[in-house]
Amino acid sequence: LNGVKETQLALYCADGGDDADLPPGRGDVDCVVANILVGPVTELAPLFARYVKEGGKVCLSGVLVTQTPKVIETYEPWFDGLTYEEENGWAVVSG
Repeated sequence: LNGVKETQLALYCADGGDDADLPPGRGDVDCVVANILVGPVTELAPLFARYVKEGGKVCLSGVLVTQTPKVIETYEPWFDGLTYEEENGWAVVSG
């Protein structure tokens, strides 16, 4: 329907437990999308950075507007042009 081949999309869902089932970061992913609270999203920054290829993007939601400076500061070493949009006190950080 949208032209994305089965080999072009990978979806991994974590339950907050052991991440042993996740494949190691390979540096070949275009974008990582996560909808999780600020604690896990900041803790996972190095792992997400290993997954995303150079010039790739992140899209991080589940973050309160007041927490966006922390998220942006955490991800700045790996991702350029981070910005956020907000709605009803919640934000999505992307870049």
